[in-house]
Amino acid sequence: MAKKRNLGFFGTGGQFTLIYREMRDSDAYRVLTPKQKLILNDMIRTYRKDSFGDKNYHKEGFEYVWEVCEEDVSESAFYRMRQRLVDLGFFDYPLEIQRMRAGVARLFRPSREWAGYKATPSESKVLAVRNKAKKTRIQDKQRRLAKFRASMGDDKNRSGVSERGRSDMLGRGRSRSVKTESTCSNEADPDPISGDSHMLERGRHSNTIPIAGSEVDYDELVAAVATENRQANLEAVWPGVKPDLSVLRSLINESSRREMSNTGA
Repeated sequence: MAKKRNLGFFGTGGQFTLIYREMRDSDAYRVLTPKQKLILNDMIRTYRKDSFGDKNYHKEGFEYVWEVCEEDVSESAFYRMRQRLVDLGFFDYPLEIQRMRAGVARLFRPSREWAGYKATPSESKVLAVRNKAKKTRIQDKQRRLAKFRASMGDDKNRSGVSERGRSDMLGRGRSRSVKTESTCSNEADPDPISGDSHMLERGRHSNTIPIAGSEVDYDELVAAVATENRQANLEAVWPGVKPDLSVLRSLINESSRREMSNTGA
């Protein structure tokens, strides 16, 4: 049997980090936000680099501080996310391996507690909303594709599209153009925006929004308003939220923008 070789599409040599399917399918991994997954990947990388194949290294522990993190996160966010990984059972820091000296960094060791973690009722609700939103989006795209294919007649032009199909595509293009202009005008609306809307604007760029000491995933907020029973789904992602019209409008505008972008693709 020929030896497998790396074709180099995503780099060659050096270090790499494997995330096994067992972990990806676990509740502990699925409840993480995208940025928390980046920190998990980086923490695993640090452990494997420092252990360098030493099978007993996990007993001694390793340091993982913001200064050695290779992901672009703030220091405060880093330590919150690192503690989240400990709470979910990916790592721990038992007292018996600590060095007990002032100014010395905490030592961590890998753990398999994540395998037994079960999502809380609120986390399960968030996962259900996220999965339902994705399933709904996929079904919508399939319906649009089926409708487009049905609009193609036998009398095709050189491009393989019927006159009816061409007119439908042009009509959708004009509709998207009008909607895009409308969305842009809404975003530029000088009406006063609440503090929650400012947090949404930050979430658009940082992917998460700090609320009540936790990180709320911006993509989950957008997905929540794209589904039926909008208020209940939004509260599942953002517990206790009572969004005013400007907050809801910002989320709906972003959801519409993504919908048009996916349709155009």
